[in-house]
Order: sequence, then C-alpha cells, then structure tokens
Amino acid sequence: MWEYFDLYFVKRPWAADGASAVCFLGRKSDRVLPDRELVAAHQVAIIGSVRKNRSVRQRGQKPFKPNQWCAGGSRVARVLHSVGAPQVSCPRWTPGAWCERTHDSPLALRCPTGDYNQSMPYDFGAAASVIGRQIVARLAGSETELRQRWLSAFPVRHFFIDDLLPADSVLRAYRNIPPRSSLMRKKSLREKKWVGVEIDRYNPAIGEHLLAFQQPEVIEVIARITGLRYMEADPSLYASGISVMERGDFLNPHIDNSHDGDQRLYRVLNLLYYVSPDWSIDRGGNLELWTAALDRPTIIESRCNRLVVMSTDDTSWHSVQRVVSDEARICFSNYYFSSMAPGNHEYRNVTSFRGRPEEFFKRIVLRADAAALNAIGSALPFLLRHNRHRR
Repeated sequence: MWEYFDLYFVKRPWAADGASAVCFLGRKSDRVLPDRELVAAHQVAIIGSVRKNRSVRQRGQKPFKPNQWCAGGSRVARVLHSVGAPQVSCPRWTPGAWCERTHDSPLALRCPTGDYNQSMPYDFGAAASVIGRQIVARLAGSETELRQRWLSAFPVRHFFIDDLLPADSVLRAYRNIPPRSSLMRKKSLREKKWVGVEIDRYNPAIGEHLLAFQQPEVIEVIARITGLRYMEADPSLYASGISVMERGDFLNPHIDNSHDGDQRLYRVLNLLYYVSPDWSIDRGGNLELWTAALDRPTIIESRCNRLVVMSTDDTSWHSVQRVVSDEARICFSNYYFSSMAPGNHEYRNVTSFRGRPEEFFKRIVLRADAAALNAIGSALPFLLRHNRHRR
C-alpha cells in the first residue's frame, strides 16, 4: 500500500491535514510549507514520474530516474501528524534504508520533535496498549456492579459503562474521524450508514482506539465480567471498525453473522463505544435490544464516552434508531470471537434482518431476504469469506 505513498498523498489532499513536518529524500525546503502549497508543489513534482515508474516496472525495466525537483527520490517520505501544531518545522529527519532501483523498501523516519516515531505503515501497538490500560482501570473499578448488570440484563445480555476514557482521548478520536469519501456506504432496506475499517489510511487515533479494545488485558477483564471463556479479538476488524450515521440513517433489527470472517470461530460479544459529543436520546441513533418477537425494544442511549458490551448469538436481536439530528452519531465497534458456541449449542447463520413492528411489508421482504442469504451461505460458505468490510 505504501509503495506509492506520494501518489496516495496527492490523490487524497486531506491526508495533509495537520502535517507538522515533511522530508524529501533530496532537497528540503528552507521554510515551512502550508498544507495547500505542499500538496500543489508535490503534485507537480511526482505525478508524472510515479505513473511512469509504475508502467516501466510492469515491463521489467529500470524505474524512471528521480527528477530534478527532488534529486533523491521525488517522493514524500512521511507526513508527521501533530494535532494543534500543523506547521512545526522539523529539520532533523533521519531517513532509513531506501531501495532506489525498486522503490520497494519502506522509509524508517525518526523525528525528535514529533508526535510519534514510526516506519510505514504505522504501528498502533504502543498507543493502543496505553488506551487499553485506561479501559481496564475503568472496568476493573466497577467489575462487581457490571457483572450484576450483565446477569440481570434483558432481553439481551449486556452491560454499559459511562466515562470510559479521559475526555481528551474521546475528543481526539472524534475529531479525527475520516471524511465520508474514505468510508464505505451501506444503503439498503436493511441499513443505511457509513462504515470504515482501513485504519492504515486514517489518522492514527482511529486505529489506536479501535485496537485498544483488542488488548489482551481488556479481553481478560471483560471475560471476568461476562463469564465467557476462550475469547479472542479480530485484528482484521471483520464487520466492525467505525460507524458513522447521519440524519436519516438507521439499522433495522437483526442478528449478526454467527462466525468470524474465516468462518472458524463463533462471534460472542459486540463492543460499541460512542464518541459523538453531547449526544442525547432525542437525537435518535440509539441502540435497541429486542425480544425474539420483535415487539418492543429496550433502548440504550448512545451517550458520548459510553461503552456497551452485548452478547452476540442467534437470539440477540438489536437495531439502531433512525438518526434525526444534523450531527452524526459515531461509534467504534469491535467483536470478540470464541471456539465455543454461546448457549452451548452449535448454529450457523448470516446476518439476518427483520422489519420493525410498524414495517409490515419490510418484515415480509427481509424475512425472505434472510432465508435466501442463509441458504446461499450454507450451500456456498466460501462466499462468506469475501467481504469488503474487513481490513
């Protein structure tokens, strides 16, 4: 993915937002460049050479020589993101190994004044671990109470906890939600929302917060609360990631796909973390938990900085109310999987939707839709592994 980082940078100018420093393999600018000027200059410098390099490499020839504007490689080495300091100069970059002939080697760049040090692609581990420890501390402090909520919950086993992370962490996650052009639109009778899992393309804050819930210590404390064993997270973010719901968006009542993306493990828990500031129940977009009869839901407000953990099995019907606010409802979601089936019985199903109580026609259509999809999934299970909603 990073092989043509410069072309990626040019085609998506929003990637320059918050850039605090850049370094070219050749001549560096003697002044700090605004984002707009940087993108324009870089576009002139490399757009032709990268396209030519791509075509000559396909023919097995030596790549195009770097142009005069940037004698060492004609490529942006790294944009260092620094929230709050978008034009801080950093002249002390140290480029790592670079294979000029093939352009295949990643650049290892270190900056003593920057937000983070990294090689491409970004390693979320350290920051995710820090956030994970904050999650553990908050959950462990209320473990007994959360366990009681879990055991007494109806109609679907669940618990929720407010004020999960420090306010600045929540705000950082919210402010760095990628633009809609970088997300995937899901729009049908079943649902209407934006989703995204390509965390290597987004600001690091997104991947850090998503993967924080996959830290072993977080899984361990949630296992103690729920009593579920042998759980593991899914770094591929199959059917999870970030969800952005705007005015008019909705998610009809459904049960989730029973297994992971490889159809090996049972999906057992759904973790929903909400980050939209000042969200209130009258804005819609709240979580609904249903009985099997789908008659009347239990509503859980999508309050900012709230984590909801709910069971995911063949009876856990849930939905999201239609959003009626001009602000977007934003959720970070993760799933946990296990080799043990919930409820001690084996089953297999694709994600199956139903209409709401007042949607008589949609109930008929979606019931037929679920039956057809389950039949296809049973006959051709390999198709279930081909899902775009995955890293």
